[in-house]
Amino acid sequence: MLRKWVKGIFGSGEEELKSISLSQLVDLAETKGEIGSTFRSLVNNGYKKNGVVFGAVQLVASAVGTIPWVVTRQDTEGEKVEIDNHALLKLLKRPNPRTGGSRFFEQMIVYLLVGGTDYILRVKGGGKTRNLYNLRPDLVSLRKPGDPESGWVYTPDPNQLERKEYYEPEDILPLHIFDPLNDFAGLSPIGVASLTVEQSNYSRKWNRNLLKNNARPSGLLKATGNVVQLTKDQIESIEAKFAEKYFGPSNAGRIPVLSGSLDWVTTGLTPGEMEWIQGQKVADRLTAFTMGVASQLLGDTESSTFSNYAEARKSLYQEHIIPLMTWMRDELNNWLVVPEYGDGIVLDFQRDSIDALQEDRALQWDRVGKADWLTVNEKRIATGYDNLTGPAGESIITQRGILITPEGEVLGPG
Repeated sequence: MLRKWVKGIFGSGEEELKSISLSQLVDLAETKGEIGSTFRSLVNNGYKKNGVVFGAVQLVASAVGTIPWVVTRQDTEGEKVEIDNHALLKLLKRPNPRTGGSRFFEQMIVYLLVGGTDYILRVKGGGKTRNLYNLRPDLVSLRKPGDPESGWVYTPDPNQLERKEYYEPEDILPLHIFDPLNDFAGLSPIGVASLTVEQSNYSRKWNRNLLKNNARPSGLLKATGNVVQLTKDQIESIEAKFAEKYFGPSNAGRIPVLSGSLDWVTTGLTPGEMEWIQGQKVADRLTAFTMGVASQLLGDTESSTFSNYAEARKSLYQEHIIPLMTWMRDELNNWLVVPEYGDGIVLDFQRDSIDALQEDRALQWDRVGKADWLTVNEKRIATGYDNLTGPAGESIITQRGILITPEGEVLGPG
């Protein structure tokens, strides 16, 4: 029964289906272009088949990969002091022998945005973490389903399912895009956008075949002349044969050749009348929105969401990348930094290095510089710098160059 159903759906031959396995059945389903819930389907039919999805994921991943990390500690006065050569920075610059820091975080974001989940494995040596690895999400599972304290199972080779590696709960950090109905798996943005992604994919495939064969309108077959009333079986047989030859993206534009007393009656709208291209643009914009990227950043010059490219890029960082980096930072501090280096050491990322936000930073400096009621230290804190020690930090310097000491003495132009 299963073999007959699969043959009817996918058109596979009898010999091909005699020894079909579950993984082969999944492969057959994926060739139809539908986006399923499996990681492989999300990759093959979403990330690898849709330019908007690929562009959005790569844009976010490459942006995250270029933002540098810093390590700070609190001194005796409670002020943050940056540590330039901390071991944690060396680890993040070269997480493992095969991967540099930028590529490591790019991989993390690709796994997150495609599958909704990333797993980070740490390998210790001498009591400290020596290497970090991103593990393919579909190859990692809990030893006992629903029990995070049971530990982890990793299958390094999907072609050798019997080969497994087991890890303690603290050895792997699971990062999930929050799914309200699942505490142990992430929600894939591609899965959320699957309908618009499939629509876009089918539209492009349909248009490609229309260009190859010239467009043709939709219609119906009408019996004419002295044709007797067709039986139900005859109607179903004609419909099945016609659908097999002329329906679907691969048959777009094929011209039906009729015989006997059958006429073709045009009933549908042409692709132009359906505003096909406009519908495809809408689908692409919805896909980009779901992936957290303005379509203007992916080549959509007609979108009016933002007045210019710079505003769209700034919004990408403010509304998507910085919140994503903040979440990653907090998880790494909780899982890696605090247990190994203590509460005094903090991992953070450098917002000042983000070019898209420099204009905002310049405006902030201008506002702070004009605030004549703020002390030197208050201005330094507002612009991201540490306090100065001694009376200099507690003094006020106005725009006119007047110096007001902590004791209230006024010095400068009279």
